[in-house]
Amino acid sequence: MTSPIIHSISPELACLFELASRASDNGERSGVTYINDMEIREERLFEMAGRHGVMSMLLRYRGAKDEILAKIPTLNVQSNLSRTGELIRILGRFNRESLRVIPYKGPTLADLAYGDLGLREFGDLDLLIERESFLIAHGLMLEDGYEPEIELEAGQWRAFMATTNVLAYWHPGKEISVELHWELSPRYLPFPIDFKTLYGRREPSYPGGREVMTMSGDDLLLYLCLHGAKHGWERLSWIMDVGGMIRRHAHLDWERIISDVRGSGYDRTFGLGLALAGEVTKAKLPLLVEEMIQGDAAIPNLRKQVIEWLDASEAPSLIEQTKFLLQLQKSPVERGRMLYRIAITPSVADWRALRLPAPLTGLYRLIRPMRLFIDLLTGRK
Repeated sequence: MTSPIIHSISPELACLFELASRASDNGERSGVTYINDMEIREERLFEMAGRHGVMSMLLRYRGAKDEILAKIPTLNVQSNLSRTGELIRILGRFNRESLRVIPYKGPTLADLAYGDLGLREFGDLDLLIERESFLIAHGLMLEDGYEPEIELEAGQWRAFMATTNVLAYWHPGKEISVELHWELSPRYLPFPIDFKTLYGRREPSYPGGREVMTMSGDDLLLYLCLHGAKHGWERLSWIMDVGGMIRRHAHLDWERIISDVRGSGYDRTFGLGLALAGEVTKAKLPLLVEEMIQGDAAIPNLRKQVIEWLDASEAPSLIEQTKFLLQLQKSPVERGRMLYRIAITPSVADWRALRLPAPLTGLYRLIRPMRLFIDLLTGRK
């Protein structure tokens, strides 16, 4: 069994951890007691719950005297059901155009990891689509009244898609955000499984009682660990997602997952995500995972760092997150390669910061390090 970290955490975070353990098995645990309950500062507890995306969980299991706060879980369910309905509509629209798409996170993850739309908070819908189908999907989104976060000329799309991996859309009438991804993660943290394989492995989920095909539990678990690592695991809800997947999916093919992980060099990243889930949600890890975690001497300190960030008053800075990502690489060569890719891989923010004509889009590789340097100087995240 993964050994616990020897460190102290605030009573507020201890309370959230206990509730996270209960939520990850869909409330089957009973008799939860809160560590140092008398010392909990209610204002800080609710502030932390909001920042970590677990307010609905807190209110469901602990309650609130404030009438407005007490309504949040119901409002979250209503909002999630509305977004689920929109997801099903969009999938139907894409299907009629013969577009292959994989929805993930959002409603499907709420069902797979919790079996309950009300226990997970999400603000947008995420769709993975084949790169060659993106412009068709983009046109459909525009026809449906969605506004892209950036407008590009016809000649710019190829360069944009070659350097970025996602474009967000907002519907002002429905107040729903949708993200179209042609890659699951940015080029400096490439996802090791291609679209064809992901599509062939899809499994059903049932958000709102409707069947929606989504990423397999095996592939989703690896994605969740990469996504959490990319952001320094700054939100408790992301750790709960991993714990919920482990608890609710006894069919996970651990040997295949670990083979994919080791083949891509993400074994430390994956091991850290599972170690966090084991500590926070009390999810039971299989022996081969425990052995992988215990075989990496860097994981305990990385895990301790994440817990400290969770307990802090604000999320880790850009510099802290970058250092964290570098620590997940096992050799100086891998760290150097990672740092280089982060420095030169343009994002949507780089394209929005300065609009270049199509023939000059290659210069975004130079604009990005300059923008990052300015962000560091100004303390922007």
